[in-house]
Amino acid sequence: MKHYHSFSYFYTTFMHSLFSAVKKASHFIIGFLLLLSFGISGLLYVLYDVAQYIDKREAQEHITAREHLQVIKLSLRDFRASADTREIRVGGRLYDISSYIIGNDSVTMLVFS
Repeated sequence: MKHYHSFSYFYTTFMHSLFSAVKKASHFIIGFLLLLSFGISGLLYVLYDVAQYIDKREAQEHITAREHLQVIKLSLRDFRASADTREIRVGGRLYDISSYIIGNDSVTMLVFS
């Protein structure tokens, strides 16, 4: 004769129902976290694109207005040692290079100050 009111029966029934509830909840939680991560990734992508657009727009405005531009002349050896054709450090300051011309043994650069 089976004892339905024994501890083992209640324990196994409780564990079975608990496991079933956790399994159902875990699918919901995993789905929610997946959607949340996609949403955050999409939002960050959009924010990065907006920031990049704003930076490009400001740079284009500075170039067309010729504001904040400065001419720097360096020896070709110093230019090659300290520049990566986009940025250069001169006298402890970092400049963005707009354009440069190499002539003889020197480089004339147009930089943003």
